[in-house]
Amino acid sequence: GDTTTMNAVMSRALAPLRGHAPRTSAALFESAYNIISQESDTLERVAARIESHSSTISRLKHAIGRNVSQEVSKMSAFDVLEALKDGDFDKTNCPICLGPFGGQLRATAAADEPIVAMTSCGHFYCISCLDEHIHRNIRGNGTIQCPNCRRGVSPSSDIIHIEHFQSDEEEQRELRNKAKEKVREVSQMLEASGGVISGDLWHSLFLSIDVPSHVSQRGHRVHTALPRDFLAHLRSSTGMAIDCSRNDMPPSVHGRQDCKDVALSSKVQALLGDLPLGEHAVVFSSSKEGVLHLAAVMKAREIDCFSLFVGQKAATTQESVSGWQNVSVDPSRAGPVLVVQAGAAASGLTLTAASKMFLMEPFSRQEEEQQAYARCHRFGQKNNVHV
Repeated sequence: GDTTTMNAVMSRALAPLRGHAPRTSAALFESAYNIISQESDTLERVAARIESHSSTISRLKHAIGRNVSQEVSKMSAFDVLEALKDGDFDKTNCPICLGPFGGQLRATAAADEPIVAMTSCGHFYCISCLDEHIHRNIRGNGTIQCPNCRRGVSPSSDIIHIEHFQSDEEEQRELRNKAKEKVREVSQMLEASGGVISGDLWHSLFLSIDVPSHVSQRGHRVHTALPRDFLAHLRSSTGMAIDCSRNDMPPSVHGRQDCKDVALSSKVQALLGDLPLGEHAVVFSSSKEGVLHLAAVMKAREIDCFSLFVGQKAATTQESVSGWQNVSVDPSRAGPVLVVQAGAAASGLTLTAASKMFLMEPFSRQEEEQQAYARCHRFGQKNNVHV
């Protein structure tokens, strides 16, 4: 092998001398020395490239073996920040090293040392991976391309380190303690102010209410400025996810017995308490979602309920009205109840079977509200109508 290499070097060293008269051995040795120096530089560059590609292949093999789930690959920036806050690094993925953020560095890094960087375009990387990328690819104008979206990024102004170890729990605990201290003075303050509560006191009352431990403290993925404790109180009171869509229904829509006691708004609770026993009643709501929600709540409490809303077929509307009018009445139970969306079935709808009418929200037009009254209080009505 050494002889072959030597022959190849000497052959290349003699190439410039071919076709000329023989020269001195010194010229031959000088040519061979130059060729060896050039090849040594080439070998160093190739060795560095091989090492770099070997590292890349190793990362790719690890990423293939890790099998990143679709859930992780589709996580938004908000989801990534929540995972970092919870210390759930297995649900993160660095686009450069194709592994979880920090990798082996997490085992040696200090507890208060950031290991994740975020660019101004909203993409996250291991700090070490991004530093290496900057070192290799920084351009003459002092910027680089984001490895993910290829936007121009300035390392000095467009990259921040995420301090995932910081938590606002201590601050929230201090705020709650101060609020509870202030609430202790409520009776004296109310007596002195004649029953008028200031905005600061309302805020203290809100903070003084502890959220149950089982309720999620996550923020909103879209409206990120909403306070987490406010969202937690909403989750606790409604029994629903804060980021549910407008078409989602409360758990009681499925008729589950364990969902009857899910906390309801004070307005819905007042309605349930005011429904007459053994009498027909009509409830008006301004939106289709409100109608469906009320129907689900009443059905979960085994109250005979029928609903009308904009977009129903005429036959379905007639079936609902007929069913409500003709259903048997139990004097020991509330209802039956007809829940109507304002503006639905505007022509020819007579509701004289009801003597109690409830408005969940003010009507947008006074004429529609007067028309709603007239549906119950018209010819054929034999009882006093209460609104």
